[in-house]
Order: sequence, then structure tokens, then C-alpha cells
Amino acid sequence: MSSDVTLDDDAVKACADLVGRTGAKTFQIGYDEDPPRRWYAYAQYKGARLTVEDCRGPVEAADALSRKLLTGGKCTHCGGLITLTGAGAVAFPGHFTDGSEVTEETARAMPHCRWRRMGGKWERGCA
Repeated sequence: MSSDVTLDDDAVKACADLVGRTGAKTFQIGYDEDPPRRWYAYAQYKGARLTVEDCRGPVEAADALSRKLLTGGKCTHCGGLITLTGAGAVAFPGHFTDGSEVTEETARAMPHCRWRRMGGKWERGCA
């Protein structure tokens, strides 16, 4: 890593912790060698890879991957739809990892669970 990179250790630690909590087998942050340097991050799962690309730096890549992992997810503690802002949650039609279906109606009916990054860890908002 070059000396011109400013690293928010907490953002990277929080992403690594979250990736591990989701059961990923591998986590990597890196950059393309060709200028302009663009950063990426990915989490490798059995048979699938979740990737973010074209980020300005490692902190942005870690934060983008964390947000991608959380957005549209269901909190395993309270069962609420994960939201990252006070404006509410975003859900995509399809299925949660537990197999339950996500429709607009089910998403609207679900409670919301606001997640925040607290230092080096993403924390759920439910009790």
C-alpha cells in the first residue's frame, strides 16, 4: 500500500468482522495496478462472490461492501428489515437467505432494524 492512502482502520475492521459474521470464506480489499488506481473489495462464499469495484480507496471499498451486505437483509436477532438510515429500509423482490419471500407487501409489514457502524463493528439497533 502506498503512503498516499489514508486508512480508517475502524471501517476496514468493521467490514472484516461483518464479512466473517455472514459466513464468508475469503475477504479481500485491493486495487487495480493501472492508473487511476481504483479499489475493490469482495467476500467469497461457497459458490458465490459479492464484489464492489471502482472505489476511491480502501475505506470506501470496505464501506461499500458492508452496505451491500446489509442492504435488504433481515436481522437474525429481531427479524426486522435492516435499514442503514432513519429514512427506512430498502428491500429487493426475491428471497432472504432463510428462503422466505420478499415482496413489497412483506417488506412494508416488517419492523425495521437500524444498523450503525460503531468503531470497528457494525451493530444492530434492536435490543
